[in-house]
Amino acid sequence: MKRFVPKSILDFLKWQKTKYYNLNKQKEKIIKYWNANGKIDLTPHVIKQNMIKYFKKEYSINIFIEAGTFMGEMVYAQRNNFEKII
Repeated sequence: MKRFVPKSILDFLKWQKTKYYNLNKQKEKIIKYWNANGKIDLTPHVIKQNMIKYFKKEYSINIFIEAGTFMGEMVYAQRNNFEKII
C-alpha cells in the first residue's frame, strides 16, 4: 500500500536537509566564533547537538524525547543517533 505524504511535509523535509547540510559545513566556524566571543550569546544549535550525542554515548541512551520541536531541527539532527525519538 502506498502512503500519501503531503507536498508541504516533503518540502519541509527537503528544506531541513538543505539547512542541516549547510549548518554542518559551518559547524567549526560557529563554535570558534562563539568561544571567541566569551560564550555570552545563546548556545549555538551545533553545540547542543554535540552535547546530546555526548550524553547518549556516555549513558547508553537509546530514546530521545524532544519537548518543543519548533522547526524540528534537533529531531532532524538526531534522527540517525537514536532508536526512537518522541
